[in-house]
Amino acid sequence: MPRYKTSIQPLMKKFKQAGLKRQTYEKVPGRDLYRVSKPGDIVIGRGYDYVTIEFASGIGTFEVMSERVDNTKKAVVEVLNNTNLEWEDYDSFFKVFL
Repeated sequence: MPRYKTSIQPLMKKFKQAGLKRQTYEKVPGRDLYRVSKPGDIVIGRGYDYVTIEFASGIGTFEVMSERVDNTKKAVVEVLNNTNLEWEDYDSFFKVFL
């Protein structure tokens, strides 16, 4: 059985065209921790037939973070509306079915 049902590269290209960057992590050597290696706007999680899209708010005051998350959420909704994928909106993330 394959690890994933389908590739997310076409979806990632649309996010990149919209100006959204994917945040990535790296393992801390010798520890059971991860740290941000490339800051970004969204965090992608994978399942077999779905993708989760979370918002990376970063550091700042509540007003700054909430404005940043709202702008990111609007951009993600715009990208998802331009695809033919089925998706669900939760408060803190989106679930996109592949």
